[in-house]
Amino acid sequence: MDGARALRLIRIRSKEWKINPEQIGMIGFSAGFNMILNLACKNDSGDPNAKEPLERLSGYPDFMVLAALWHNKQKITDWAIHPQLPPALIFSTRDERTAPIQKVAAIAQAFREAHVPVHLEIYERGGHMAFNFASPAVADWPRFSN
Repeated sequence: MDGARALRLIRIRSKEWKINPEQIGMIGFSAGFNMILNLACKNDSGDPNAKEPLERLSGYPDFMVLAALWHNKQKITDWAIHPQLPPALIFSTRDERTAPIQKVAAIAQAFREAHVPVHLEIYERGGHMAFNFASPAVADWPRFSN
């Protein structure tokens, strides 16, 4: 609900912030990957009859960048991957231990089967923290590219 509300807030203030309200995406790392995928699968386009103007707007991302899945033991079928999902760029590493590469590859494959544009980028090393840009030690992750 917080993720959808954040998207709605950005959309309602898009003119003030000089951004296109129909080109708002989300980037998520670890649990953020999971949260964004769950949010997108719900396809919350807003309620045109809502009293609050904010709730009339879409709480659905226009694109997703998903890195280092934390899957909380979810199976692929737990996400309702459907053809209306926004396009996604997915990052992972071969040495990821939190969510094995097979799980991330299966998510990308489910996108493809639903005819949703997806690009899966796999790096050799870096583990779960490879895309955590907060630390200068991992901020140079492109050097791990294959």
